[in-house]
Amino acid sequence: MWNMDEPEEGYRDGNQSDEQQQNLQASLRNGHTFGQEGETGILRRSESTSQPTFCEAFCAFRKCHLVIVIIILIFSHGLFFYLGTLVPSNCQEDENKCPLAWIGHQGHCYRFSKEEKNWTESQNACISLGASLAKITDGEMDIVENLINKNIFWIGLKREPDQPWKWLDGENSTLKVLGNGGDCAFLDDGATASSARCSTEHRYLCKKNYPTRS
Repeated sequence: MWNMDEPEEGYRDGNQSDEQQQNLQASLRNGHTFGQEGETGILRRSESTSQPTFCEAFCAFRKCHLVIVIIILIFSHGLFFYLGTLVPSNCQEDENKCPLAWIGHQGHCYRFSKEEKNWTESQNACISLGASLAKITDGEMDIVENLINKNIFWIGLKREPDQPWKWLDGENSTLKVLGNGGDCAFLDDGATASSARCSTEHRYLCKKNYPTRS
């Protein structure tokens, strides 16, 4: 006898097959989407790892900043050294303590004249400025040599005929005076002392102490 339920079961089996196929297709679609997301996630992670971190960027900035500071320090040191070769030590500070047209150095003011006079007139000119023809010590030779600039200047060194050389304050001189041209001494551009007749006209070098200020 034919069972009326059998076609119904077959019908259910067919429906189940259709549902399984639909589920399988849905699973495949989901899997494909997941794969795409996974690939995209991996790509994004790889891109993010290629970018420098904050620490790396900060360290690079510090290194660059340090290099710039070092370059500036080297340049500044070189500039100061160059300026120091042009201006003798302490001159700029000391010049503020001396009158106009005078050069200060280690407690004294110096004036290198442009006009020429004989030795006696030169001394009188210095006296009128509150100074005297310069007495040069060993410690002053460097600044004098730098500022003479290929000229000849009378200094406060003189002798009586056939007598030792003396400074104007009466102290015997240890400065070697070249030649036997006269009884008055001058300095040449090499800061070398030489003798000449006192009537000869040369430029002159005056020297005085720092002026006292109230």
